[in-house]
Amino acid sequence: MFCQKCGAENKDDAKFCNSCGAATPIPELSSNQSLERHNNVISAKIATKIDELEATGQTGPILLLIVGLIGLIWVFGILVIIIAIIWSYSRSAAATKIKNQIKELKAELIPEPTPLSESPRDQNISHISKFTPNQEPTMCEDGEATAPSWEEYRSKIR
Repeated sequence: MFCQKCGAENKDDAKFCNSCGAATPIPELSSNQSLERHNNVISAKIATKIDELEATGQTGPILLLIVGLIGLIWVFGILVIIIAIIWSYSRSAAATKIKNQIKELKAELIPEPTPLSESPRDQNISHISKFTPNQEPTMCEDGEATAPSWEEYRSKIR
């Protein structure tokens, strides 16, 4: 339809001219044409709304839910890994502490005396260790040096 004032082309159902703003005359339609046109417009609006409804499907919220669950599982997994590492270090520290305590206890052990004849280091000098310093060794019949008795040693100290 064309504007009667300026001649610009407008839509058929336009009430005003898009160019000059003048009112456009509404063509007179028969009641059947009017009813048919009205139903066509409403049907087109219904079709448009149906398309909008289909476009607003549940894809967005479902996708967001899936991403959220994956994120939650990921965060939970990271927390479990951190807790496992901390627990491992605490157990390792506890094991190290126990090992150190065992070493300390072993250091407190008093070793049993080794007989002089069994010690290879002392076999060559066993006769020297049988007497005290500044004392002459006493020789036995078999040629071995003997140490003085405890009482003899104690009497010389006093």
